[in-house]
Amino acid sequence: MKHFIVHKSMVVSILLLLNTSFCSSKNGLHAQTIIKPSIQVTRVAENFYTLDVHDIVNILVFTGPHGALLVDTGCEYLDLIKAELKEIGIDKIKYIINTHSHGDHVEGNAQLGQDAMIISSQQCRDILLKDDNFPRAGLPNLTFSDSMSIHFNDEIIRLYFMPGHTDDDIVVHFTKANIVCIGDIGFFKPYFCSPGISGNVYKIEKSLFRMTNLFSDKAIIIHGHTSEYTMSDLKLNTEMVKEAIMLVRPLIEQGLDLNKIKEQAPLKNSSFSLLREYSEKWIWNMVRDKKHPSNK
Repeated sequence: MKHFIVHKSMVVSILLLLNTSFCSSKNGLHAQTIIKPSIQVTRVAENFYTLDVHDIVNILVFTGPHGALLVDTGCEYLDLIKAELKEIGIDKIKYIINTHSHGDHVEGNAQLGQDAMIISSQQCRDILLKDDNFPRAGLPNLTFSDSMSIHFNDEIIRLYFMPGHTDDDIVVHFTKANIVCIGDIGFFKPYFCSPGISGNVYKIEKSLFRMTNLFSDKAIIIHGHTSEYTMSDLKLNTEMVKEAIMLVRPLIEQGLDLNKIKEQAPLKNSSFSLLREYSEKWIWNMVRDKKHPSNK
C-alpha cells in the first residue's frame, strides 16, 4: 500500500514502503516486500534533464560551462538526487528556482543548494519564512514580484509570476531551448483533478490563458508531477477552466449557496471528464474563490 504524508507546507509525497504481510497460524511470521526508491533520469534536450523522484516530483536540471541550475528540489531521497546529479557531472548547484512553496518543490533547497542562489517569487519566500520548521538556509535569497530574466550558460531564462495553483506560483521559460517549467499548474488524474485547497480557479484561468499566448505550440512543457504534459494539454486545461467558470458563475451570481449549486449539478454535462467526475471539488473552489472573475 502506498502511504501519503501531508507536509506542513501542503505537500503530498509518497512513502516508499510497500508492505505485503502474511501471518502463520503457528508462529506468527511476517514478511515484507520493500520497494527501493528510484529516480528516472530523462534527457529532454541538450544540457537539460528531468529527475522523476519516485513519482513524487519532477526536478529540471540545466547544466553548462558556467555551472548547473535546478528548477525545484524535491523533498525526500536527497542523497539519491545528489548521486544522480553527480552521474550527470554536477557537483555544485549555482542556481535553484522554486516554482512555488509546496514542500515537495522546496524542501531540498538547504541540502542541494548550500552554495546556490535560490530564486522564487516574493510571495513564496514570505510563505516559507513563516514556517518555523523550514530551514533558514533553504530560503530564497533572490525574489521578484512580476517577472525577471537570468542570463546563464548561453540561455535567456525568463521567470513569470503566475498564481493559480497557489498564491506564489511562477513559470520558468528557457527561451532558446523552448522549455517551460509550469510547476503544478495543469490538471490530470488522479491527483491534479481540481485547483485544490491552495488553488484559485479565477487566478489559474488567467495564468493558463497567459501561458497559451506566451509560449509556442512547440514548447516542451515540464510539469511538476507528470512527464506526459504538453502544450495541447495546457490549451485543453485553459478551455476546461473557462467552461467551469462559464457554467457555475451564473449560479453564484444568482446568490445561490454551495449546496444549492451542487443540487443544480451545473457540470454534469461538461465536455471535460475532470469537471464531470470532480464536479463538487470544482464547485467548492469557485464558490470559495468569490463570486466574480474580477477577483482574479
